[in-house]
Amino acid sequence: MLSVAEAEALAADAGLVPVAWNDLSGLQRLGRPRDRIIHAALPLLRRMGGRSMWAQSLVGGDALQHCHRAGLLQYRLLRFERRTD
Repeated sequence: MLSVAEAEALAADAGLVPVAWNDLSGLQRLGRPRDRIIHAALPLLRRMGGRSMWAQSLVGGDALQHCHRAGLLQYRLLRFERRTD
C-alpha cells in the first residue's frame, strides 16, 4: 500500500505527472448482511484458515472492512500522464 505522496513520487521518477485523482472509498458497501454473517463466523473461519484459501479470504475481507470503517484505508484512483516537455 502506498500513500498518495509515495505514488506521486514514484510516478515523478518515471517521468509522469498527476492529472487527476478520485477517492473511491465512498463506493464501498460495508456492513452488508453477508458481511455481518461472516464477522459472526470468524472463530470458525479462522480455524479453517489453515486448510481453506476461501476461509482465509473471508477473514481478510472482514479485516479490510474493519480498516475502512476505522479510516485506516482508502481506495483512490490516480491518473498520471507522461510529461510533454
